[in-house]
Amino acid sequence: MLQILSRHHDLWLAYVISFTVNLDTAQDIVQELYLKMHDYDKDIMIGEKINFYFVYLVLRNMVFDLKKKEKRFYFTEDLPALEDEEYFEIDGENILEKVLRNKKETKFAQANLKKA
Repeated sequence: MLQILSRHHDLWLAYVISFTVNLDTAQDIVQELYLKMHDYDKDIMIGEKINFYFVYLVLRNMVFDLKKKEKRFYFTEDLPALEDEEYFEIDGENILEKVLRNKKETKFAQANLKKA
């Protein structure tokens, strides 16, 4: 189960980064996700497929919990500017583009499953 989950590691990172914009924090949260998912074996898998909704929900809640603990508020001048592309890349690939591409691929796959 963890092997299947880890195949989408970059997708999980991109999702968390969309909340935090901090790669180090995002990596910590995703690693914690892997530890937590060991206890949720039945909830995370639907047959041989990942329940993406459940994973996104867990990641979102983990980010919100962290923000509550830190009670951190950012002013806009503290956030990286959109032109600072280094904050939005993993292994040289733009994270936002990857998320959008994966979202389109997921919708396409779901549409094909409904047709079958």
